[in-house]
Amino acid sequence: MVEATLIAHCQQDRLRFGGTPVRRGQTVTLPVSEHTLDARIEQVGGDIDMGETTTRTVTLRMEAVREDFADAIRPGMVECAGDTTVARVTDVETEPSLIIATGENGSVNVVDNPVNRDVTITAELQLRETASGLAFKGDQIRQGATVALDLGTVTVEATVVSVGR
Repeated sequence: MVEATLIAHCQQDRLRFGGTPVRRGQTVTLPVSEHTLDARIEQVGGDIDMGETTTRTVTLRMEAVREDFADAIRPGMVECAGDTTVARVTDVETEPSLIIATGENGSVNVVDNPVNRDVTITAELQLRETASGLAFKGDQIRQGATVALDLGTVTVEATVVSVGR
């Protein structure tokens, strides 16, 4: 999260920075030192409200991942930001991915994939309560969203199945 004061102008009764309307959800490009920063406006006016932190149990799902990758994810693994734990894996369930195979007699069968696994991860995530909903590492978290967990020896990208209350 970056707080910036923009020198904006009024055009067609709208406040603008460059050609971009200054309103929540718009993306602006800010020049900083030796590069530029593309940022989404989260709040206009006032001080930044980072929101209160809350820890929620989140169920994540990955489908058709290699067995050795699935086996590398274990309960107790954590992601930290500085000295703060932002994610802790509490449970991991794996099951063979399913494939459709045709038998020699022409029958269609649903069978276990010999190498790929579907993985369900239960994790405690540190979230922020923002005006637009819960956020994990700055991005909105809701059913169907994708989150990334850097667990040290493995980075997991999984789909959110549910967020506990």
